[in-house]
Amino acid sequence: MKLEQNSNTSIKSLDDALETIDTVEHCKEENDTGTMHLGSDRDTLGTASVESENIQTAPYIKIIEQPASKAVQFRYRNEDRGISIIPGVNSTRAKKTYPSIQIEGYEGSVAVVVSCVAKDSPYKPHPHQLVGNDFCKYGCYRAKIPPESRKVIFGHLGIQRVKRSEIEEALEMKEKKGVDPYKTGFSHKVTPIDIDMNVVRLCFEVYREGTTKGLFDVPFQPVVSDPIYNKKALSKLVIVDLSSNYCNVEGGKQIILLCDKVPKEDVQVRFFEKQTGWKCQATIKNIHRQVAISFTAPPYHNFDVNDSVPVFVELFRPSNGDISNAFPFVFHPKKSGTKLRREKKYTYDIRDNKTYKEIQTASIEHGEHISNNKS
Repeated sequence: MKLEQNSNTSIKSLDDALETIDTVEHCKEENDTGTMHLGSDRDTLGTASVESENIQTAPYIKIIEQPASKAVQFRYRNEDRGISIIPGVNSTRAKKTYPSIQIEGYEGSVAVVVSCVAKDSPYKPHPHQLVGNDFCKYGCYRAKIPPESRKVIFGHLGIQRVKRSEIEEALEMKEKKGVDPYKTGFSHKVTPIDIDMNVVRLCFEVYREGTTKGLFDVPFQPVVSDPIYNKKALSKLVIVDLSSNYCNVEGGKQIILLCDKVPKEDVQVRFFEKQTGWKCQATIKNIHRQVAISFTAPPYHNFDVNDSVPVFVELFRPSNGDISNAFPFVFHPKKSGTKLRREKKYTYDIRDNKTYKEIQTASIEHGEHISNNKS
């Protein structure tokens, strides 16, 4: 760990502090005296930092450098290549930066704890471990910070990937040591299939001394970083197939798109027409296991067409602008009646082979156009 002034700090009493936090929470639930400010404002943290006006005069944690979201590979313990260090979002080859926090509104010594939590609120403890230096223990980073250091830079942290078969064991270890920033519990350990193993957030906790000297058991409100995605899991965007490749110009049809793995929070389904430049984003209803996207087809921009209009569907990744292959799609003229819709599908799929070949050719041309733009 790099501190603004002094990095040779002790972690004395931090083990006891972690276990004491769990005990204090239990007492608060039974007695509810209100004397200890612990769990009440932890429930709904919607941003990665906490503004001072929202918590009045209470000390708080401010994230001043977010981790880079797609620059880290989650590696298993037995991999020979070592850990992949988490860089800061502003890190470059010329100037390296790292995730950093600022401690505001408090001048004394504090204990800092950083752990991995799930991407979605209420931010349950994640089985993946933080590793990288002597301050990492029980899968999290823990260190005592002296009064003269208000800025903490985490310069040697990596994410160690846990196997599916080890999820329950990893979470039980964190449960035993009280590593549960938002007091969500550990019921998710019995359903490991529901845990997304390719994305985590860093949760930053700070504790100050309470009435017992040397015991850091009074917490600030924790904050979470932006999501960190496993770099290796971010495969190229590819549309494999559509459950249906036609729709009425009014849109609204439910369609399932099969694809290679995509992160749920970083993908869009877009319709576009090459000739006119029209583009429209579809409404995604659900993403199943990162490989199937259920969406609603948007309306075409012109309802008064007399012939079928060939367009395309593509996947788009907002974070870095990646675009998938373009898949052919057709908007049919506005007609009513089940019989007419079925007849049109039959005509398009089988009889009108020329139209289908023209769309396929246009799709290839679009793909080459994208490739040329990127090169």
